[in-house]
Amino acid sequence: MRKSVFGLIILCSVILGITSCQKELSYEAPVLPSQRDSLTGNWKFLSLDVKSAVTISTPGIPFAPTTDVITDFISKNNLGTLKIDSFNLDLTDLSYSIDTIAKINTYFAGTLLSSEQEDVVYDSSPYTTVSEYRLIGTDSIYFPNADFINLPDNLLFVSQPISGMKYKFEGGKLNFRTSVDINQTDSSSGINLNFKARIQLLATFEKQ
Repeated sequence: MRKSVFGLIILCSVILGITSCQKELSYEAPVLPSQRDSLTGNWKFLSLDVKSAVTISTPGIPFAPTTDVITDFISKNNLGTLKIDSFNLDLTDLSYSIDTIAKINTYFAGTLLSSEQEDVVYDSSPYTTVSEYRLIGTDSIYFPNADFINLPDNLLFVSQPISGMKYKFEGGKLNFRTSVDINQTDSSSGINLNFKARIQLLATFEKQ
């Protein structure tokens, strides 16, 4: 596995956005039996599609530049299965790789200082979990234990597992989708780094 240092920082901020999604879900609409029946069965993992725009700044440091990072990717070498029954999502050996380019613009006082591109290359380790779920209304799914599609902790500044997503059937495919605006500060590197991000995630599975 090869990773550039700045590419890893970029990927961390992307995954941070993915794993900090907190959806506002309605608890009022009833769940029809046909909805759960459509979900249950065996699914093959096809891809993660992520679109990310992250602004990195250093609060408390006067006259410091800010950096905007645009990182879009569709995962490759996707492996893993998802078994859904009436109560749980059983995700087994999910793994994938990322090979993309991040666009990096650095600003000082609103003026562009530099514009660069950075390789982001990553190979995930297989991930397995069993997640309890509840259907909310006609298109939302809630994870009481916030343990679905968690990513390796060593890639995260702060780990905040996912707790809810939208789902949609398209042909023989099942899409889980979420988006989030995030504003969070991390100081594990010894410097306060503030991340303001807009993240969109689409996880796709195919009926087996």
